[in-house]
Amino acid sequence: MKMLSTKKEERLERKKKKLSALATMMEINAAEKSDEPEAKKKKVEMTETPAKLSDEQYKDLKKELARKRSELKNVPVLRLKPIAKKASLEELKNDDRTPLLLDDIQNLLMVSLLKNHSPFTPWRWCHLEKVNKLTQSVVLLVDGINSYEFVSNESLLVKSRDIFETKLEVLLPESDEKKIVEHLACVPLTESYKERLIRAHGTLEAAMGANIDHKLVYKTVFPVHEAPDELKTADEEDTELPEGDKFSRVQLLLSPLQMIDEDYPIPLKGELATRCKNYIMTQDSYLPVTAKSPMFGLDCEMCKVVSGRHEVARVSVVNEQYESVYETLVRPELQIMDYLTPFSGITKEIMDGATKTLKEVQQDLRKILTPDAILVGQSLQFDLHGLNMMHPYIIDTSVIFNISGERQRKSKLQTLAKEFLGEEIQKAYTGHNSIEDSCASLKLAKLKLSHDIYFGDAFLQRKRELANYKSPSALKKETENVNQEPVQQVATTIFSHMAKKKKKSLIVTTANTEVNYEEYFKKAESNNPVQCLQVSTAKKAVSKASEMLIDHEFALTHVKMTENDESVASKMQKVDKFVSKLWKSVALNGLFVVILAGKSNSGVALIQIKNRENCSFNSAVDEEPVDGNTSD
Repeated sequence: MKMLSTKKEERLERKKKKLSALATMMEINAAEKSDEPEAKKKKVEMTETPAKLSDEQYKDLKKELARKRSELKNVPVLRLKPIAKKASLEELKNDDRTPLLLDDIQNLLMVSLLKNHSPFTPWRWCHLEKVNKLTQSVVLLVDGINSYEFVSNESLLVKSRDIFETKLEVLLPESDEKKIVEHLACVPLTESYKERLIRAHGTLEAAMGANIDHKLVYKTVFPVHEAPDELKTADEEDTELPEGDKFSRVQLLLSPLQMIDEDYPIPLKGELATRCKNYIMTQDSYLPVTAKSPMFGLDCEMCKVVSGRHEVARVSVVNEQYESVYETLVRPELQIMDYLTPFSGITKEIMDGATKTLKEVQQDLRKILTPDAILVGQSLQFDLHGLNMMHPYIIDTSVIFNISGERQRKSKLQTLAKEFLGEEIQKAYTGHNSIEDSCASLKLAKLKLSHDIYFGDAFLQRKRELANYKSPSALKKETENVNQEPVQQVATTIFSHMAKKKKKSLIVTTANTEVNYEEYFKKAESNNPVQCLQVSTAKKAVSKASEMLIDHEFALTHVKMTENDESVASKMQKVDKFVSKLWKSVALNGLFVVILAGKSNSGVALIQIKNRENCSFNSAVDEEPVDGNTSD
């Protein structure tokens, strides 16, 4: 018994030594993370033999470690994925960066506010762990500083550099603060309107497709210009649809983010620009896409050349009447090594008559396609890469049709044609027929347009079934309430979603901003928890927001830097003060996002979640009177 007792004591002593060493390490880490001057930091050194703990100290230390472990389990953490690191302002030079889109930042705000109810998430570029533990979302939008000015003068952001770990380049609408606000705030999905949207559209995903306008991002990425006044028709897209269409074909377009995810060629700098440096656009400039924009079916057949690459050997384009408007063979620059006949239908005998070069085909397509043309096809990214061309408006049948119920699994065109069109394609032993394939894709798109957004999409159908499920008690209540409120299509804001849960939102702006924030929420709603304030200067806006943050789950402060006799350095120093002041008031486990926008489409997003480790960055800020007469 004595031996057992001795072993037990030895184990306990070993545990005490481990805990003592761990406590020493924690003390060292705390000293290293302190924001005090180096000379004032507490010097802690490891010893070979940690101090011996008494039983009482052992118990206290054990409790403290358990508490810290518990805290760590409840701390939200933002982890960047490789896509975000390619947009890093610290790790990459200007020409090497591939910026994020404004949609990416919008999606981060959506998931921070709507949590698991958000249909769009930022998982493309980051992962937000413990999202349900986020307590607050705070946004500072500064109009007047672009990414170049930020990088060139970042040394002036003394306090901000310590606060933010994530500093990313973001593609923004050039010189248009209202469009930035529209895209950040105008989200057709909020908690307060969730049930109404589901009644109107069946699912939240479908509601987003019906309401969100990707034209802003198209215009940011591609050269899209407004149509001349003589060609404009008031509310054309909303009032008229082509014969046979039940909803707008614009809803079937790939969003810019989807185009990136599906590996479509788009004109973004960085890695994409390097990869697509020899690509050309189908037009020098485009018109905004509408419900009446013409659709063209496109399909290419490939062959394998001596370099090992697959290059275009045949191109087919058909119009909405399934008439061939372009058909040609293409002579690759390099010698053909494999005609891929079982798949392409191309043989040596056929290619002997090919004379067209790829550059000639590119120019032919530029003449055939209209500035608002919609290209329809199955996995068209491969065709566009083969053609070395870029186009903004794409309907991809592998995306709009889904048999498996899983977004990641895609069906072949042959399977879709048999399932939905009752047609057997790609059966000839001589290989595929590009005209047949382009017609099949166009028929599938038109078939879906003649039904609804759910047709042929098992993923959305399953979501709708779950959304439409009603318990017996809910059905009884619905039956009793005959005079229900009429369903309307709504486009609300990320601010309004707190209304149902009585959560508060705050908007503080300066008088020189050109945005009327009352457009983005219903002021007439009873008990509206959205508070919108306008003050005279940026300094006062930040001070007012800092005072009121504690009572609000979401807050947006929008300030516009003055241009008169003010240097970039002066602006940066002011922004540093604004950031530091707001950071002091951000709640623990709160998300803080700063967006800098200037006279170019290259902006900056600074992102940080406040936790106990970085609270020490609350460096002292000179308190200045909100109602004082000091200048901005």
